[in-house]
Amino acid sequence: MRTYQQPEPAPPEECHTTSFKKTPRPPAESVAESIAVVAPAMGPAAGGALFIAAIDDASFARQHHQVALFPALGADMTRSGAIGETESEQLGFVNFALGRVDAGLRPLTPPHRQADVVLLDENIALNNETHMLGSQLAGQLRGLGYGGVTCIISGVDDEHLAALIAMPDVDMVSPKNFNPTALAAKLLSAHKLKTAASRFTPGGGVLFDLSHFDGLPHENTCSLLKAVWDDTTVSSASGADPAAAPPKYTSDVSMFARMAELQQRFEHGESLAHLVHSLKGVALTAGASTFAREVQAFPLKEAAAATNAEGIATLWSLLEATRREMQARGYVT
Repeated sequence: MRTYQQPEPAPPEECHTTSFKKTPRPPAESVAESIAVVAPAMGPAAGGALFIAAIDDASFARQHHQVALFPALGADMTRSGAIGETESEQLGFVNFALGRVDAGLRPLTPPHRQADVVLLDENIALNNETHMLGSQLAGQLRGLGYGGVTCIISGVDDEHLAALIAMPDVDMVSPKNFNPTALAAKLLSAHKLKTAASRFTPGGGVLFDLSHFDGLPHENTCSLLKAVWDDTTVSSASGADPAAAPPKYTSDVSMFARMAELQQRFEHGESLAHLVHSLKGVALTAGASTFAREVQAFPLKEAAAATNAEGIATLWSLLEATRREMQARGYVT
C-alpha cells in the first residue's frame, strides 16, 4: 500500500537536493494559495521553454503540477505534461520522458527531444496498490541515456526522503507540499548545472556532433550510422572461456570492434599510431567528437602503464555513454 495515504501534519516546506543542503522554510501554503502566488513565467530566462514530464497517480497532484509548477518553470506547454492515471500512462511514461511519444502516448518522429526535467511520484499506485516506484523509473531512464534532471516528489517521512536523496540516479527530492516558486528555482538551477555537465566534457567539446549530416533525411543518417555503432558481439565457441579472449563484434567496421583491437594492441605493447588515426577518423564521421579527441590524445600521454590502463577504461566508458545518448536521441538502435 502507498505510504502517504494517511493524513499527516504539514512540515515546514523543504526542498532536498543532492547538491544543496536541507534548508528549512516557512510553513507551506495551501494549494490554492500557492497557485495564486506563482509568477506565470519565471524561467528559464534563456535557452527556450523547458520540456517537463511528470508522473503521479493522483489527479490533484497532476493538476497542481500543470497549473502551478509548470508555469513557474516556464514550461513548453505544447510538449510538457503530467500523466499517470492509467496503466498505459504509467507504463508509457519512460517513452514520454525520452520524447519518443507525446503526453497522449502518440508516437513522435525522431530525432527525439528528451524532457529537461522529470517529476516522479515515488509511490505510483494502480487499483490502490503500489504499481511502480519513481526512483526505479529514474534508474530506468538513466539506463536508457536520459541526461536531464530527475526529481522525486514524495509524501514519505524525512528518513525515507534522505534515502531517496542518496540514490545515484536521483538529482533532487521534494516533499509533496512544495512551494512551486521555491521548487522551480531549484529545478532551474539543477537544470543549468546538469546541462553543463552532460553537454560538455572537461576539455570543452560536446559529447557528439552530427552537424555534418544536416539536410540528410533522418532515416538515411540512421542507416549510415547503424554498422559503425553496432555493439553486438558474436557468441563464443562452445566450451571456450569467454574471459580468455576479447569479444568479437558482429560488425568489423564498428567502433566497438576497433576499440577492442586498440585495447588488445595496447596490452601487447604494439604500435597504436595507425589504429588511433583510423579510429579517430571513423569516430568523427560517426559523430563521436569527444571520443575522437580522447582517442587522439591517448598514445600521446607520457604516463605509467596503470594510468594508460585507466585511459582505456575511460575510452570504453565514453564510447558507451556516447552511444547511449545517440540512442536516446533516436539516431541508433
